[in-house]
Amino acid sequence: MTPREVLSYRVLQYRPIVDYGGWGIKGTSSDRAYNVHGNQGVNIALMDDKQITIGSQRPGDLILALDALVWANRDRRAGD
Repeated sequence: MTPREVLSYRVLQYRPIVDYGGWGIKGTSSDRAYNVHGNQGVNIALMDDKQITIGSQRPGDLILALDALVWANRDRRAGD
């Protein structure tokens, strides 16, 4: 996944056992979850219709990091 592939992202609460079958690297190739603890995270939608959920007990900080990465890349692309 590169910043150019990111369509959108959002904070979410999810149910690791019900939604993904537990903790760890779970899901399918089109809807993958990386979670270790808890029920919060960030869902990233990619341009190829795939979804990635990254578990985090500090999802707001993860959103800020994604903002910096994605927007910096878009600023660079605009200058191309």
